[in-house]
Amino acid sequence: MEIRTADDHVLDITQPQQRALLSILLLNANHPVATYRLADLLWGAGHPSSAGGMVRTYVWRMRRLLDDRSRLRTHPGGYALHVEPGELDLHDFGRLADHGEQLLDQDPQTASLLLGQALDLWPDPVLGDLPPTAAMEAETIHLVDRRRLAERSLVRAELAVGRHHGIVPRLRAMAANDPLDEHIWAQLMLALYRCGRRAEALSTYTRARQLLAEECGVDPGAELRGLHRRILAEDRTLDHPAAVQSAQPPPMEPLPSPSTIC
Repeated sequence: MEIRTADDHVLDITQPQQRALLSILLLNANHPVATYRLADLLWGAGHPSSAGGMVRTYVWRMRRLLDDRSRLRTHPGGYALHVEPGELDLHDFGRLADHGEQLLDQDPQTASLLLGQALDLWPDPVLGDLPPTAAMEAETIHLVDRRRLAERSLVRAELAVGRHHGIVPRLRAMAANDPLDEHIWAQLMLALYRCGRRAEALSTYTRARQLLAEECGVDPGAELRGLHRRILAEDRTLDHPAAVQSAQPPPMEPLPSPSTIC
């Protein structure tokens, strides 16, 4: 978490629980969060009896750090942190990702640009400076799932515009992070095949099949099996449409009519 003022000064918030509280309020920006909910997120279900008073102290300290103290507002039973459009990376990510996903079918080039900008806003690990309570784990899972969806959409856009070479490293990382997701393995196989790396695409299938057997005791699903058969057969419909078009011979120019031959 990093907070910058209007003059690009980074606020120095070093106390871990205070940073955590501010992060939680930012995750719920412009919406009140009940004090008991803040206590659960900060300390877990077995939070100390003094948690409510500690939350009030952290809020008082945070207000002193903000340029505009009215941003941190008290509501019945809780608090809300007000942010304007364009001030919070999480909001920017949602706006860019949603717009990019809407354009996937009609304009994959623009979709790729927007989704790439959205994903560039993400650090690793997600919420790495927040307390590892069960409630915060649920928040983390929600955010990771949303990022995963945007990443899958970016891969789809990149494959659609023919940038299969550049997407291979990202797909390898995605497969390593989520090795039981067969669709990611299928996208990696397709990208490798379009790069002219047919042998690697086939060995990727073998790797995915082994992982599924070892971890789940199942065979690959229809998507992976079907793609494997098509790669073995060197199915030309797997090629990127631009590559297929460029591989076709140019149309022959019509011969001049006999009346024009000299």
